Parts: sequence; C-alpha cells; structure tokens
Amino acid sequence: MQESKEQKTIHYNLITQSLPNGMFWVPLDFL
Repeated sequence: MQESKEQKTIHYNLITQSLPNGMFWVPLDFL
C-alpha cells in the first residue's frame, strides 16, 4: 500500500504545482 500512497502524494504535488495557490485544495485525509 506504500506504493499507492506515494503515487497519490506525487499526484497531489503535481496538482499543487500546476494550479495557483488557494484555487484548488485537496484535504490530506481525502488522499
């Protein structure tokens, strides 16, 4: 399950880098 968690973390990082700050927020609990 560590692999899936890492993939979600990477995906989250890509989202935060792609969109401006405060425009898109994903709770860590949702990941």
